[in-house]
Amino acid sequence: MKPRWEVIAGLVKEHGLRVGAEIGVAEGRFSSALLKLCPDLTLYGVDPYLPEYKTWDGGSWDETRQAQNCIKARVIAKRFKNRFSLIEAPSTDAARGFDDGSLDFVFIDADHSYEAVMSDIAAWLPKVRPGGWITGHDYNSVLFPGVVSAVKENFAKFSTDQDHVWIAQVQEQPFHQVLFEQRLNVTAEHICGNIRQNAGRDLPLLQFKRICICASGASLKDHLDDIRARWDAGFDIAAMNGSHNFLIENGIIPDFMFMIDSREGKNLPFLRLANDHTTYIIASQCHSEIFDALKGRKILLWQVHNYEGADIAIKEAMGERQAPIFTGAYNVGQSCLGPVFAMGYRVWHLFGYDASAPGGQKHSFAQPQNADDELHEMVWPLDQDRKPIPGVTKHYLVSGTMAHHAQTFVDRYNIFRDAGIEIEIIGDGLLPDMVRFLGRKGKLMHGPKEAIERELAPPPVPAPLPRKRIVERLPIVSFKWRGHIPYFAEDVNIWARMVDRHLARDHELVCVTDDAEGIDGGIRTIPLWRDHFEHGRDWHRLKLFAEEMADLIGPRFVVMDLDTVICGQLDPLFDNDAPFKAWADPNRPSQYCTALFMMDAGAFPHVYYGFNAKLAMELRTSGQFLGYDQAWVSYVLSGQPKWTAADGVESFRVDILKGADIENAPESAKLLSPTAVMVNFHGRYNPRDEAVRERFPWVSEYHR
Repeated sequence: MKPRWEVIAGLVKEHGLRVGAEIGVAEGRFSSALLKLCPDLTLYGVDPYLPEYKTWDGGSWDETRQAQNCIKARVIAKRFKNRFSLIEAPSTDAARGFDDGSLDFVFIDADHSYEAVMSDIAAWLPKVRPGGWITGHDYNSVLFPGVVSAVKENFAKFSTDQDHVWIAQVQEQPFHQVLFEQRLNVTAEHICGNIRQNAGRDLPLLQFKRICICASGASLKDHLDDIRARWDAGFDIAAMNGSHNFLIENGIIPDFMFMIDSREGKNLPFLRLANDHTTYIIASQCHSEIFDALKGRKILLWQVHNYEGADIAIKEAMGERQAPIFTGAYNVGQSCLGPVFAMGYRVWHLFGYDASAPGGQKHSFAQPQNADDELHEMVWPLDQDRKPIPGVTKHYLVSGTMAHHAQTFVDRYNIFRDAGIEIEIIGDGLLPDMVRFLGRKGKLMHGPKEAIERELAPPPVPAPLPRKRIVERLPIVSFKWRGHIPYFAEDVNIWARMVDRHLARDHELVCVTDDAEGIDGGIRTIPLWRDHFEHGRDWHRLKLFAEEMADLIGPRFVVMDLDTVICGQLDPLFDNDAPFKAWADPNRPSQYCTALFMMDAGAFPHVYYGFNAKLAMELRTSGQFLGYDQAWVSYVLSGQPKWTAADGVESFRVDILKGADIENAPESAKLLSPTAVMVNFHGRYNPRDEAVRERFPWVSEYHR
């Protein structure tokens, strides 16, 4: 990643800029580097070097540190003589000493609060000539929301570059620039006092309308708890076809049910559990028997232009009545998105949008209406030579309609994303994978990813906070909750026995769970918290980064998944003092896999307190990261040490099966590597599966 001075040097050289100013010099690292790169540049540096300056990581520079910074900057001024002038004054005071339009560019990197950045922009914007550039550092919504807000409010058009640099070109000013000055009729302390008193009130919240849209794919059944959690958090629920009955049978009453199929006699079974709560949004192209079956229920008539002549038929039937005619798609899962948008929903969480049939299972329930659709194997994605891409290409079972659904959905996804809709696709399959690779940019997102990496470059990682106290016993933590993969008390007990057999140092076994029944008494249980639960089950572990974990769990602890086979001594793995260390994802070594990590409690609290659900999903859909919590942790906590297969931490899927399924596993998979310490079964297979235990005897030997 280019540092900010290289980004600005490129701007200077490309546009022939000769005179600029840096607001916020500190020790002068940026100024010195930029002047070296641009020998024809004259630069002014502005910094008042005030004591107790608040730094980006929450700390501050005292008077001694600021004096040291000032001395270093003065040395730079002497080194570059007539090319660099240091102005030791507040930003707005210094701006008054420059004529309007006298600078080619300004780089703002001082106080990062919203008020300060607004003030700096207002003070220095008139000083830049029309056609010049006003730029700055730390455009990062996680760490510096004030910078992001100030830039967005001042510039309709701007761009971002590497190292979180923002860039805007100065246009002709049709009016005199007014200096920004914030005035409050009360103090900030008074406002914050009111907020603390009122923000936690148990009242309905004003927020964007949110909805779960539930199709019928095989993954729907795996995420019922996620849907319930969102339902509890205020999401509305939309079903379609067979998912209507399935959700009701599982205690979730949809708010809406969409139907578009025109066939006679095929769709009545979908209304078996029709009820008075659900509003039925029925396309006029459906057979009249559907409308007859729903008499007395809440119905919205849905006019869809799906085939040639449909719009004419609708207008003829409606006569003088007026109603929007929605453009349809190949299936109800895509067609319903237009009405959902028109109904005002701006946050969409999609379930069961798989467009593939794992193990031949097309739906989460028996659905005879399309049981005869023939399935074929599809290999995707392929490289330009139509060859598989190691660690990326997957095998899917799909019907022709599934493949078409996945391929056409990407364009529809991009259209709604461009319209400002926040879309999260929960589940696995061809369609979610295609969106992750093809979404947003319209091209395959593997190989060179400079554009994505520039936009989602990891933010700076703050220094770790000190350990709270001495580690006397090392807690080993796992999670068990009612989720898409059911785990039981015996899974926890087996995991605990494996740890006890292979860890000599003094330790404590801890399980965070929503159901402690049946778990051995020697395992301490902690009730599962609900933080971020409205975003789904996959964000639970982020709370482990909160400072309170030092008291709840211990000052330092290890976290392991239950679907693990421990087969070697763990002590060498845990004999380290890193504030955070995790297993490197075997498919993406730059990313962590949170199936195993070790940390000091509260060392990096920004991982939890700075969580941004929208940005977290951007990390997934961009293709830059995989997973949920591990994607977020990899982004905001980059550059930490990792375990790999060289340390004995292996992946069943990658290191043992070599990417094959268990039926086609290499002969070497039947024997465990002598250097293996633990094997993580992240993904499709589980060490308790009978098929796995039969084919690989070493699993039964250790997983007991």
